[in-house]
Amino acid sequence: MDTKKMIMAGLIIAIGLGVGVLIGHYAVPHAPKAAKDHKPLVGTTTPATAGASDALKALLEDVKKTPAQGGFVRRLVHAIDSAKIEEHLKFLAAEPHVAGTAREETVLANYIKEKFTEYGLDFVKIASYDVLLSYPNVSDPNTVQVVNISSGEVFFDAATQEDVIPGVNSDIGPAFLAYSPPNDVLGNLVYVNYGTNEDFDMLQQMGVDINGAVCLIRYGNGYRGQKVRNCAARGGVGALLFLDPEQVAREGLDNVFPNSTWMPDTAMQRGSLMSVGDPMTPGVPALPSTERIDIAFAGLPPIACQTIGYRDARKLLNMLGGPLAPQSFVGGFNMTYHVGPFADEHADKYVRLRVNNLFSVVTVNNVIGGIEGAVEPDRVVITGNHRDSWGYGASSPSSGTAALLELARVLGQMKSKNIRPRRTVLLCSWAAGEYGLIGSTEWVEEHIIDLQAHAVGYIDVDQCASGPAFAPTSSPTLAPAVQAAAHLVPGLTQPGSHQTLFDLWKSYVNEGSNSTEDPEPMACHGASDNAPFNFFAGVPTIGIGFAPDWKKYGTTTFPAYHTAYDNLYLYQNLIDKDMTLAKMCAQMNGAATILLSDSVLLPMDFRKLAQRLKASVDDMEARRIAFQLESVGISLGPLRMQIEKFRNASEEWHTYIDSLETVKPSPGEAAQRQDDER
Repeated sequence: MDTKKMIMAGLIIAIGLGVGVLIGHYAVPHAPKAAKDHKPLVGTTTPATAGASDALKALLEDVKKTPAQGGFVRRLVHAIDSAKIEEHLKFLAAEPHVAGTAREETVLANYIKEKFTEYGLDFVKIASYDVLLSYPNVSDPNTVQVVNISSGEVFFDAATQEDVIPGVNSDIGPAFLAYSPPNDVLGNLVYVNYGTNEDFDMLQQMGVDINGAVCLIRYGNGYRGQKVRNCAARGGVGALLFLDPEQVAREGLDNVFPNSTWMPDTAMQRGSLMSVGDPMTPGVPALPSTERIDIAFAGLPPIACQTIGYRDARKLLNMLGGPLAPQSFVGGFNMTYHVGPFADEHADKYVRLRVNNLFSVVTVNNVIGGIEGAVEPDRVVITGNHRDSWGYGASSPSSGTAALLELARVLGQMKSKNIRPRRTVLLCSWAAGEYGLIGSTEWVEEHIIDLQAHAVGYIDVDQCASGPAFAPTSSPTLAPAVQAAAHLVPGLTQPGSHQTLFDLWKSYVNEGSNSTEDPEPMACHGASDNAPFNFFAGVPTIGIGFAPDWKKYGTTTFPAYHTAYDNLYLYQNLIDKDMTLAKMCAQMNGAATILLSDSVLLPMDFRKLAQRLKASVDDMEARRIAFQLESVGISLGPLRMQIEKFRNASEEWHTYIDSLETVKPSPGEAAQRQDDER
């Protein structure tokens, strides 16, 4: 690890501590520290109290005064209608809706705006940004060929998009990787496994030269953009990415879509090669008045790259000679793996990679709707998901958008009966999420001051359902909120049972072991719209969704992710036939949203954040990162001291809160009791 990466690792931990302190800042009401003329995000300002002690007393008095609302969460959960979710899904995923296109920014954005208005939300807004996107050149698609060096004769031509399946919507146009620079390159071919630094180090030790080569890389074990940059850093001139059947065709190459959820051999995973936000306005919102940096300084990938199907990847692998591949490089093909370059019989050939991507600054539209809080209108709970897709996007993201719309309907219905949450709830349909979480990031950048002062939490529903296994994520502090919400959602996959979603989750996690421990949400990641809230604004987040059997397969990514085959046929016939998963997702989102927006004392546990921070520093030391940091004059000692102070403070806080109740109920009883009191 180089010095810059070591320093960044330390900074990430330090930032994590800062986030913890920031989250703790929201445990009790307080006066925002924004300038006097700075308007809050929504609503009016909650009256401030003299200090933490007075604030806690005020909260406890408020508990006594709060009128019962007849089981807010139970009413919401039972009002969720799977038929209405399905109706939305069919409209959203009827056609491809790539960010920046008329279907996405006009038809679907207006559909959501109109539904939010129809459902009676207090306000509905469009938040637009002018951002840099890239698209394939439909009239001159990107090509991958094997050509004779001397004559230019084409020996092999890779497919440019998936095979269209008769009777199934599966034509979404040429495949591409967003932000790959246009170029026309020639080079020998080297198979670099997952394209990690460790993989490249292994190849270097084997004497394999990457300089001037095209890297053949399989998806998995890392972000696609980093794989490409690793190839460029070792001297590669181009990169080809493919889905390995080991990951997307685990039951054999014959048992694939449309007969199963596994992918056929022309499936191509599209995706962005950039990090979060608009590349030309880093750190600031992409408003019309914002000054843009030159595209040359926008950090675009340094080399041309393209995605291909595993049918073509196998043909390329079969042409390689050179050293035998290490065992860790062997994938799902029944063949002898070599790392390259081309074998002697193909020594007169090179790979030719032509990328003709087009770049354009386009307007993208977030849709924001809200229910104003009854008691603390300036405190905000946000839930949302991105709306755009690389194709039809039935599972990712339209199952989440459909569930979000159904939550909006039910919240509006309850509002019409004068049932409002304590705090304001925002429902957000983000634009251009597939290009690097652009819509959510630009909005967070625009409202960063207000969010840091007023946001309680963010709940993301990117992929409501891509498989049968509940797979929630959360910031450490919000793990209790996830558990409590799951206790309030019926376990619909067991008809006639009184099991809750929490029961199903616990049974799944503990299956095959002797453990009786309660399940914990997985750690948040940076691949969904929670990222700008978590890692930029310091707002704790929750992610809700059902995924493939992640215990069995070791991943929550479903095989059709970002391919032409993530369509209505896949979703309705192979993933969620009766919309049960989408319904539970909407119910879970509603329960978590109400727990955060209507509980007088927020369901947060700061001790869990302290534990996570300590574990992260311990991990840095176990991997000798701490030693490397010390070699450049950076000590983790002060960081450990601050984490310990934070741990002590969190323990004292929760000890005091626990002392307020003589009998501590179970999480399920506590959640139900809180719901009954509302």
